[in-house]
Amino acid sequence: MELSNARIVRQGGFHVLLVVLLASIFLYAYADSHPFVLRGLEAAVLLAILAMIRSVRAEAANWRAGWGLAAVWIGLMVLRWLSMFTEVPVAPLWMQRAHHGLEVVVFGWILVSLAVALMRMNRVSAQVLSASLCTYLMIGLWFFAVYRLLPHDHFVPELDPAEAAAIAKGDQEGRMDLFYFSFVTLTSLGYGDVTPVSPVAKSLAILEVTLGQLCLAVLIARQLGMYLAARGADPE
Repeated sequence: MELSNARIVRQGGFHVLLVVLLASIFLYAYADSHPFVLRGLEAAVLLAILAMIRSVRAEAANWRAGWGLAAVWIGLMVLRWLSMFTEVPVAPLWMQRAHHGLEVVVFGWILVSLAVALMRMNRVSAQVLSASLCTYLMIGLWFFAVYRLLPHDHFVPELDPAEAAAIAKGDQEGRMDLFYFSFVTLTSLGYGDVTPVSPVAKSLAILEVTLGQLCLAVLIARQLGMYLAARGADPE
């Protein structure tokens, strides 16, 4: 999709979106043992994603394609939620993988659209600063979506056989510790308790930490500098 002409058309609400994303990140650690918490967090992230889509515009054809992908992704998410109330509380493996694959596409589309739109802006408000921070957090969400498409043995520590078998059968939706790993990598903390061991996983981790630092050093630093310069020029 051609997104070079993406622009932000609605600036209101990015403060709220930032709070929603931060709260979801904080609470995600409790989702592993509480499926309803996980679904609630997914709903919160879904609403944040929809709000971001409404806030950015690109070419009409690209935008329709993006909304179409988002609609399919949302449909699969709803089906997964409904499976919680059936005799088999976990969605089929094919549905999980299709949903996670579309998640990578939708998150990536929104991430690039936001980054391009923000870099095109000549005037920066406090809401735009929050949009830049939302973009930074979206990098962590996108890489988490990518990591959980990889086989679970691309990371150590290795899972116990029962958990590995549950993931292989679709009874468990991947390694939840990869969400933690993604944001630890994004912020370049690198505690080392979860480590990539395959070439693909290592390359993705390097790419994530590089993009995270570039986002801070280029996008957010640029927006903050413009914002402070505008505040300094204000006679008030």
